[in-house]
Amino acid sequence: MLGWEARISEREQNGRPVFRVRVGPFAKRGDAEQLKQKLDGAGVDSALVRVQQ
Repeated sequence: MLGWEARISEREQNGRPVFRVRVGPFAKRGDAEQLKQKLDGAGVDSALVRVQQ
């Protein structure tokens, strides 16, 4: 979406399938926030998630 590589995972929530789309990793938080703003502007519900390794 919008030129970014994404990974999709499927989970079941309340008996229904839910799909999560993850994009990243990003070297800088600002880069992730900028993409989130683009997604929000396109009407896509999004959230920033930090994963520690």
